[in-house]
Amino acid sequence: MNDKLPSVSIIIPTFNSSEFLSECLESIKWQDYPKEKIEIIVVDGGSFDNTLDIAKKYKAKIVYNRQEIHPIGRLLGIKRAKSNLICLLDSDDVLAGRDWLQKMIEPFVDECVFASEPLFYKSEPRYNLVTEYVSLIGADDPVALYLGYFDRYSVLMKKWTGSQFKIRKRMEHYFEVEFTNLEFIPPIGANGTIIRKTVFEEVNPKYFLHVKVLYDFLKTNPNQKYFAKVKSSVVHIQPGVKKFILKKLRRLSRRKDKNLIGEHYTPRIPLKNEIILATKLLLFFPIILDSIKGFFQKPSFAWILHPLLTYLIAFQYIIMLVVTKLMYRQGVFSEKEVYKGV
Repeated sequence: MNDKLPSVSIIIPTFNSSEFLSECLESIKWQDYPKEKIEIIVVDGGSFDNTLDIAKKYKAKIVYNRQEIHPIGRLLGIKRAKSNLICLLDSDDVLAGRDWLQKMIEPFVDECVFASEPLFYKSEPRYNLVTEYVSLIGADDPVALYLGYFDRYSVLMKKWTGSQFKIRKRMEHYFEVEFTNLEFIPPIGANGTIIRKTVFEEVNPKYFLHVKVLYDFLKTNPNQKYFAKVKSSVVHIQPGVKKFILKKLRRLSRRKDKNLIGEHYTPRIPLKNEIILATKLLLFFPIILDSIKGFFQKPSFAWILHPLLTYLIAFQYIIMLVVTKLMYRQGVFSEKEVYKGV
């Protein structure tokens, strides 16, 4: 049995990631999978805490990323990877269950499957309310959730994405889908996604911005177009509310990096979804009702965060839009760059 299992390269970009890295690597260590078939590559952007000591303790290969940013770091790791299957993790991801890796590689017996991804986010009592909240809504962005732009099962929405797809095959541990509208695919490609290395070789991206890479691949590869959702979970550990909001702000601000303009995938959000979001935000009480509805569907004190995080993140989007428009007027961005960067 072990001889038939493929080797897997796990890529983890880091920068001062010591807080959660041990837990991430420990969850890999305890996988019921041949150790000689697991390659761990930590791509570090210049950490000055004990991130590298932790990586060495778990015998990870270390690649130094002099440019620091994750889109370049992941690519450096992928290029060094020896395996044909690439598992993309963040340092704050924890694999749930010792059979996680075995389940995740099952779909690749089908040559038409280009990637697999966990269906769920998970939390445990030892984690904070923000981590629990993310596991409940199936996203780390409630605004994107209302727009239908999410890729894990949401208790609130009772589905795993708002994108259009058709199911090709159902198996015990996974199902295969084909996306029917490539202009609005989910934000796939992170937090436990496993992708064939040939995807990166064919697309040959300058940066690894996960949705854009997979979008480019799907547009040019009609014969290998199936994406597997696996009935497995990843714990995506979150910081407290303050750090969570700051992290979201940093992520939004990266979209205005001149080097990355035009490299992002910009989904065409259905107008209906935008109207629903705007209505809920303006009336306020529908957001409260969603918190109550979510609580009755799966009781948790984490639902109390829903109104707060929804409005704080919506405010961030508004501020970024205003800043972008001002920069456009000052000639920092062209009209095309404004559209592609938002």
